[in-house]
Amino acid sequence: MKSYKNKCPVRLQSVLTIFSLIITQGGGVHGQDIVIKPYKQSESKTKCHYGLISGIDTIVMKASVTYWNSNHEYALNVQMFITKDNNTLKHYSVDLKKHCNKGNNLNEGCFCESLQKEVYTVTCRIYATTELSEAELHGVLYTYTKSKIRSNVEKLPKVYGNISKIRITVNDEYIQNKNSCSFLMDSQKPSIFFCCDDAPWPCETFIYSKGIRMAQKNHCVTYTSNETPESKYTLGYKVCNIEKTSESFICYVSNAYSKRFCSAQLILILALSIVFPGMYL
Repeated sequence: MKSYKNKCPVRLQSVLTIFSLIITQGGGVHGQDIVIKPYKQSESKTKCHYGLISGIDTIVMKASVTYWNSNHEYALNVQMFITKDNNTLKHYSVDLKKHCNKGNNLNEGCFCESLQKEVYTVTCRIYATTELSEAELHGVLYTYTKSKIRSNVEKLPKVYGNISKIRITVNDEYIQNKNSCSFLMDSQKPSIFFCCDDAPWPCETFIYSKGIRMAQKNHCVTYTSNETPESKYTLGYKVCNIEKTSESFICYVSNAYSKRFCSAQLILILALSIVFPGMYL
């Protein structure tokens, strides 16, 4: 009878060697991976603390690609996709090889920024447009063995369009047309409450009276007059401290107390005309 006593260690060693080769070639469970990192406002090219401005700012997203292989000359390829409502809006291709840092002067596109201990950092710079607002970014890693690994999905930031059309309210009234702005002010409580809503942050708001800035504050500003209210005020805002986003407009005051008094007068006249027919004819 043949003995297999001395052959088991040889077989075990062979299995371990093969397993080791598989891992070093990137075929292990943790050997290869691609992860899209969550969006960070601080990494993007913007002066805004929240939200981006279309045509001014640049979205910056990063991904880490892990690939265990001692020979980096093997070509790796990463495809980056921006999608929205099942439509592909942008598509970028990045070749990963031994040498990184090529393409880091790109104004727009994706490139391999660095390689440290088998981990590639891929950076994407994308011009901010309203079309890309809150779209989704994912990547696909293709290895030299033609295996395909899909990344997680991360959402892009909100991108605001025409800053001159951002939503503003005066005394809780939505102002649709700044060229014909008017608002109610109670003569008993002559206050203005002006807000810059649904806009990138910070949005600094201002109230001027007779050319003098009376009040300013981020997002919402309140001004209470100690004197007889003016018939008009100049309101203004500036988004993300960018001068080109600054805008001002004139808003006219409608006295709410006077309107209520006139309405009461009309009701009284109608009541008297019913009691005394022909009195006001």
